[in-house]
This record gives sequence, C-alpha cells and structure tokens, in this order.
Amino acid sequence: MGISSRKCGPTSQWTDENVERGEALFQGKLSTHTKTLDQYRSKAASLLNSTNNTASDGKIDVYWHVIYESKNEAGGYLTDEKIQENVDVMNQGYKGTGIQFELMGVTKTKNDKWFNRVGPEEPELAYATAMKKRLRVGGPEVLNVYTVGFKTGSGEGLLGYATFPMDYDTAPQDDGVVIAYNSVPGGSATKFDQGKTLTHEVGHWLGLFHVFSDQGVCTGPQDYVNDTPDQKSPTSGCPTVAADSCPGAGVDSIHNFMDYSYDECLTEFTPGQVARALATIEMYRGIVLPEDAH
Repeated sequence: MGISSRKCGPTSQWTDENVERGEALFQGKLSTHTKTLDQYRSKAASLLNSTNNTASDGKIDVYWHVIYESKNEAGGYLTDEKIQENVDVMNQGYKGTGIQFELMGVTKTKNDKWFNRVGPEEPELAYATAMKKRLRVGGPEVLNVYTVGFKTGSGEGLLGYATFPMDYDTAPQDDGVVIAYNSVPGGSATKFDQGKTLTHEVGHWLGLFHVFSDQGVCTGPQDYVNDTPDQKSPTSGCPTVAADSCPGAGVDSIHNFMDYSYDECLTEFTPGQVARALATIEMYRGIVLPEDAH
C-alpha cells in the first residue's frame, strides 16, 4: 500500500466542535480532581529531567490483536517478535515520561472483511465495532491495539486512528488503537515504517491532540498545551528547517510525535504534553504513576 503522507482519522473527529468538546470534558473533570494541572506539570518536568527515568515508570498492559487475510507479511500476518519490536519502539518514544508499556498477550484472527474494511466511520465502523467486541480485553486502563489493512472505505489510506480517554464512559466497547499492519518497524509503509504510528496514536489514547490546527488556521482550538506553539497545518516529510506557520507563536513542532512528519523525524513529547497525558489517564483511565516517581 502506497502512503504519501500521514493520515490519522476520522476527519469528523478533528472538527473544532469535537476538539472543544474534548477540552471541556478535560477541564470539567480537572475542576473536581484532587490535583491541579500545575502539579502534573511539575511532575512531568521532574520526570523528563531525571537521570533515572525508568525506575518508577507506570506500566500499561498491552493486548495486540493481529487481523490478517493471509498468513504472510503482505496479508497482514505479524510475528510475535515484530509486535514486541513495535512495543519497544513505543517505549523508547515515551522514555522519560513515566509511562511505559508491557505486552501481555497477542491474538491472531483471520478475517478478510475486518482486515480490508475496518474504518473509523460508517459503514466500515460496524466492522470495527464487531472486531473490538469479540477481541477487546480489560477496562479503561488496558491498551488494546489492532492491526488491519485499511484497504477500502473510510479507512482507506489511513495509518491509524484511536479513541480518547474522555469517550470511554459512553463507548467503552470502542476503546483502543487501530493501526496499519505495515506501519510496524520494517513494514512496507515507506517513510512510516519505524513503528512510530503506534506512538502517535497512543498519544491520542492518552489524551493528546495534534500539535497543529486540523482546520488550517492559527486561531481557534489547537492542542491546549502551553509549550507547543500554534501551528497552522501538519508537517509533511522531514524538513531540515522548521516552518513558522503561525508567525510569532514559535516554529512548528516538526519533531513532535503528535505532528504528521515522517517517522524518522519524530523524536519528542514536550513537558506540557506529558503533564496533560498524566492528568488525563489518571482521571479517565485510573492509571496512577507511583507517587515516588522522580
């Protein structure tokens, strides 16, 4: 499958209305929470500055569900070793944030319809719902990853999509991350073949928005993180010099995992993003880092 640019769906998920709704839910929950966002910011800064940034990491259980149409690489069949390699890549991306992931189980299901037709919007969403209903494991604190082909319909051309923590209460059966099987390390998705699609989509699962405006403007909702400059549009490729798409705000976050750059370009989360993720997963997923994390 040829992929010319990163695409994270569905488009309807990224309207101003939905992004503002997500922020309103976050702020509403935070207003009655026992900790302030500043406390999470302090914790994030401590974690990222620590020289011992793995000893107190909170481990999130991962269950990986391989959906394939034929028992070979082109048919979506992934080996356990390839799956672990992608989890390792993700852990490297989240190193220093206090968040790490542990692969607890793998399922492999031959289903041509799910492999080809799963997508984030109807009618393909019905296939995704059926898939998750049969395979999903655990509660809001467990990460379920599904690899599919994204061949047709609303999934065609996607690298992945994810649900947000704020949506778990109303749609627990849909919770999880769906990625293209060929975005794993060494896959056939050229320029998106280092496994960092998973890191990006799990960022959404942890509560992070894109660092850019999905509406292509410098005003209106962005990602509500105080240390990611406003950015008018997603980054394409891996530029050597960052654009300044919203003059005066700071240069674009071309190396941020929540941008759309090539995998080789994605290397970082900001302290503000880490703080927001820590707050969101504690409030909505019940994932609490050890209090002595530093």
